[in-house]
Amino acid sequence: MELNLIFKVAIVLIVGFIGGQVARKLKLPNVSGYLLFGLLLGPSLGLIIPGWKGLITGQDQLTLQFISEIALAFIAFSIGSEFNIVSVKKMGKEVNVLTLLEVTGAVMLVFLFMLVMPKPQSFNQAFGVGGYNPFAKPNIAFAMILASMSAATAPAATLMVVRQYRAYGPVTKKILPITAMDDIYGIVVFGFFISFAQLLVPQGEQLPVWLMISKPFIEVFGSLLIGAIIGYPLAILAKKFDRERDDIQVLAISAVVLSIGLISILNHEKVLGQYGISFSALLSNIITGAMIANLTRRPTRTFNAVNDFTAPFFVMFFTLAGAGLDLAIIKQEW
Repeated sequence: MELNLIFKVAIVLIVGFIGGQVARKLKLPNVSGYLLFGLLLGPSLGLIIPGWKGLITGQDQLTLQFISEIALAFIAFSIGSEFNIVSVKKMGKEVNVLTLLEVTGAVMLVFLFMLVMPKPQSFNQAFGVGGYNPFAKPNIAFAMILASMSAATAPAATLMVVRQYRAYGPVTKKILPITAMDDIYGIVVFGFFISFAQLLVPQGEQLPVWLMISKPFIEVFGSLLIGAIIGYPLAILAKKFDRERDDIQVLAISAVVLSIGLISILNHEKVLGQYGISFSALLSNIITGAMIANLTRRPTRTFNAVNDFTAPFFVMFFTLAGAGLDLAIIKQEW
């Protein structure tokens, strides 16, 4: 009998909570427990129990994808609080330099490693690569794509660990802005590398070269613009309604979810998606959060009101991430 999806969501929350408590007992971040216990709900357990397909199926993951989108959006909104003009001025160029070094180092190391690493037989057969050939065009394109993905740092785990341990100081004040900045660099690098990979290994209809070159910048500035358009009215409303916690909570949550929905519409294949353009809800909500941090009298009230609402989404996000891993694929491919 197929279990009800709402029942599965309850199981995800309970398992994630237990995992977090176990991790805390072991002096580990709660995030570790969410991910590891999430593995028990997915197909990875099939390595131990033959025939196990997972309590959370691939279709469930697709249906519950909105939970991940909401969780990431709220994380981005919280990171925006670190972009206070006073704090940014104090940090100066240091954050930009550190971010640039981090992105460059990660991209170069991953590219070189993936270039020389032998690929599975299925990869060689799919692209007609005969044996070990690091400099074959499909291999270079594959290495570039994975390298570009390494440029961005997932902010979710970083923010959760910082919150759990109530970390505060010069290192923490730099980590969160760097986490946000490398997403901007990551989008640009990913856009360029994907475009170059498409030129190396053409697949289907090709976009014009000018669009390939300008696409990363359109995505970055478009995302920032959407965040500003939503964030500015929110900041004005926050000045008026931040006396009542419920009011500002509803307004802020509405703005974050509106950003997700608007970007989802714009990214649709019948709108801008047909040109390969994909705006980032992460960047958009970082700017929305930054607007609150800089344009309101009491930004802490807004961020605290939102943070009180988000804990279940974060637990589900990481537990579902663990459930989505299929470690058996590694065994099958290699």
